[in-house]
Amino acid sequence: MAFESLPCSCLSGYHLAQNGRQTGINYLWIFELKQDGFRGVAYVFEDQCKLVSRKNNAYKSFAPLQAAIARERVKDAILDGDIVCLDSDGRSLFKELLHRRGSPIFYAFDLLWLNGRDLRHLPLLERKRMLWDLIRG
Repeated sequence: MAFESLPCSCLSGYHLAQNGRQTGINYLWIFELKQDGFRGVAYVFEDQCKLVSRKNNAYKSFAPLQAAIARERVKDAILDGDIVCLDSDGRSLFKELLHRRGSPIFYAFDLLWLNGRDLRHLPLLERKRMLWDLIRG
């Protein structure tokens, strides 16, 4: 699979601490695994995918990854995520990615657009559920 999604939240829950002390107020926190890679946005439309950086620079050296994403079941979407190379235990290998020696994958962690619909106004957890459903099919 060319891209993967992390579970809706790797760890989530209510925390009672703020600034290292108990406050008695519940705060909802979402914790996600931060991969050591390049942040990227995948623009997917029909049979094409364009990966760009946060500064909108095209990732031209990841053409095989873009082609693989375009072959997935996602046909009209904008996905936010990380481009990473992983070892056999799932740990990111930044040097492999940096020197283009590994096989990169796209870890999607947010769904910003789907089938002509802007999703940015939706709550984050709802977008993550939609992303999970989309990728897992």
